[in-house]
Amino acid sequence: MIYRFAGAIDNGFSKALIDFDTTIEYLDVTYRSTQKIVNAFSILFDNHPTLQNESIYRNDDSPLSFIETDNNTNNSSIETIVTNLIERDNIDIAEIAILTNSWRDAFFISRHLRQRYQVVGLGALPHRNSSSTTFSLIKSVSRFYLQPSIKNLRIIKRNIELHSLENNFTFSANKLAFATNQFISNMVALDKSIPLIHGLEQLKSIMDSAFLFEHSTIDEIIELIDIDEANNWTLEKYVHTISGVSGITVNTIHQAKGLEYDAVILNGVNEGNIPFQLWDPIARVRHPLTTENFIDGRAKLYVGVSRAKKKLCITHNWRPSMFIPHLKHTQL
Repeated sequence: MIYRFAGAIDNGFSKALIDFDTTIEYLDVTYRSTQKIVNAFSILFDNHPTLQNESIYRNDDSPLSFIETDNNTNNSSIETIVTNLIERDNIDIAEIAILTNSWRDAFFISRHLRQRYQVVGLGALPHRNSSSTTFSLIKSVSRFYLQPSIKNLRIIKRNIELHSLENNFTFSANKLAFATNQFISNMVALDKSIPLIHGLEQLKSIMDSAFLFEHSTIDEIIELIDIDEANNWTLEKYVHTISGVSGITVNTIHQAKGLEYDAVILNGVNEGNIPFQLWDPIARVRHPLTTENFIDGRAKLYVGVSRAKKKLCITHNWRPSMFIPHLKHTQL
């Protein structure tokens, strides 16, 4: 089940029929994907209902692509796929998602791609994420800078309230409003073409001045950035990346639930990976596949495949997942 992690049960609908004395409404119309993609995710379940495809892409005959890679070629192969999607298929980078089974794979893919492309998601930044309110505040102002709206302004104000609580500073309502406006206007006006380290130092000075205390978290962030890596970054690139507004999304399949993209690259659909089978390093064999892991793996792949609207590419190693032959069969 796709939502087993949230406590979903197999007989949820039948129990609801009894508990609420209601009827089931079958949702058998889809508005998202090409017919080939619909066929692909539908075949994963023997009892999947036949869907009526009303998507604007339903007549797009683009086939799914399957690419074999290995540890040495995987990231470069993904970069080639991305380049083709952008240059040959005219897909906007904000409409490309690379979905993986693990955060570790996502991190290394991002670290490879961010040298050439704008990336958002796991591993997109030149340092590990911070859970501080300073980082959250910079992130929210960066988003407001790129997408000014009342909603994003409210997010800034909420983050400033959390920032004040975390750092134990108290302003009157008027002083807080003045500090907020000063911080936002000075950050927006900051020359963002400057090198990243210099930009973060100036950003720290702006925050120190606005809120009247020292923001050591920014010093800690600067310490985490490798000098060679920093040479590839400007403050502008950093602001775009941290905002999450526009770029190639790199994330886990699990975190992609409910989202959709023109093009999806599913990475590492390998034996033992989807569905999961524990590896025995001594015997050098995989443990038998359990029923629960089979069900979870099928649901996870269903989520990944069904995120795509127009293009779907699946990478695997020399031992592809047991589901790959079924997906390929739908393309005949």
